[in-house]
Amino acid sequence: IVWFWIKPIVRYHTTKRRIFRSLSNYMDACTKMGEIEKKKVGQKLNPLLKEARKRAMRLTNCYNDEIPYWYRLLLDSRQESPNEALRLITHLSKLDNLDRIRTQIDKTKSKLGLK
Repeated sequence: IVWFWIKPIVRYHTTKRRIFRSLSNYMDACTKMGEIEKKKVGQKLNPLLKEARKRAMRLTNCYNDEIPYWYRLLLDSRQESPNEALRLITHLSKLDNLDRIRTQIDKTKSKLGLK
């Protein structure tokens, strides 16, 4: 039970917290840079976003392949959707407006059940 249920669920939640941390770091960096500088210094923000995307892919993989079916049903009843969160994180790199970035991150957090 521990190997097939508990470990995948813990891995799912750990990855989810890491995504939250990555998105918070990205938002902090965007806020510090401002909108004008973000366009010029997009290269510096790319590693933060790349890290968040990798973690979101891991979370999606964990959701689809590793966690038990009954737990996936529980997450669905809570309206958590790692697949949708991955899509939202992928589109973050295309945004330049700070308000849109903040809105996108908030949507992502809600899809992951984070506050």
